[in-house]
Amino acid sequence: MRDQAYYQAEKKIEAARRSGAIVLSFSHFRLTELPVSISHLTQLNYLNLSSNQLKTLPDSIGQLTQLKSLNLSSNMLRLSGSSHGIPHIWGCLFSV
Repeated sequence: MRDQAYYQAEKKIEAARRSGAIVLSFSHFRLTELPVSISHLTQLNYLNLSSNQLKTLPDSIGQLTQLKSLNLSSNMLRLSGSSHGIPHIWGCLFSV
């Protein structure tokens, strides 16, 4: 079941999509899950996901091809080889 923070994040993502935002912050949002709709923000240059409760990231984060900065500090992300773990997206982020 998705919580209030998730639905607030979805609304913020939609607003950012409509406005063409290149910077987006979810710092201290209490997110436990990042909406897959984040993939619609292909124009993003900076995404701040710090200080949440994220354990995994959706594969769709790899769609953010313009991303130059991704702040994942102070989360509960695991460093595994899982398709939802951090290493899966390293190639996309380090190619910038």
